[in-house]
Amino acid sequence: MTTFQEVTLRGEAAERRRLDEIEAARQKRIRWEAAMEEARVGTPRRTASGTSKPRKRHGATPPG
Repeated sequence: MTTFQEVTLRGEAAERRRLDEIEAARQKRIRWEAAMEEARVGTPRRTASGTSKPRKRHGATPPG
């Protein structure tokens, strides 16, 4: 036989799991958006020597 307290605790645990899942999905979306923005903008990346090397942008007109 389940008591009212057991039902309450199970409900609270289920709510915590639900909120954790929502937060995990939010964090995943934030990481995905950041990766897409980085890919779109073409932020500099590190080379093997540790120096920064800008990415080539297709269709960009060189300065000068």
